[in-house]
Amino acid sequence: MLPFIDATYTPYVATFVFVFAIMFGVLSFAKILGFDKRINAAIAAVIAFFATSYEPFVVGMAEYMPVIAAIFVVIFFIVFLKKIFGKDEKEKGKPSDMLPIGIALAFLLIVLAIMWDRIYGFVPYGFDASNVLWIIGIIIIVIIFWVAYKHKPTEK
Repeated sequence: MLPFIDATYTPYVATFVFVFAIMFGVLSFAKILGFDKRINAAIAAVIAFFATSYEPFVVGMAEYMPVIAAIFVVIFFIVFLKKIFGKDEKEKGKPSDMLPIGIALAFLLIVLAIMWDRIYGFVPYGFDASNVLWIIGIIIIVIIFWVAYKHKPTEK
């Protein structure tokens, strides 16, 4: 770990960032309250602060964060595949900008490689964990190339 980061604060920071990201994503995606992104960020920050101030929640999140992260990686991967290969009815005829998806997939690959020692327990019995990581990595890189091929920048 980095020498200027105190390891005792890591669960608190990770819990804050995780809860903030989830709440901001839900508020922005679902448009529950109809606010703009700055107000959604403020609401998400307040909720994340209160979640971080509750010690049992922080301990539970530190314990189950690798499993939760693996579940979200799988969910986001499925959503990206749907966005890449599926066409939405309301987006027909519009050029789609695929660059954010490619960048997100690159970050997904980096997070997967960093977190692999914590999540390789989900590998089915009889498979070598490093081989499964290579297969997943190759699939993600092929999808990144597909996204780069399909990328059509929007005209301004």
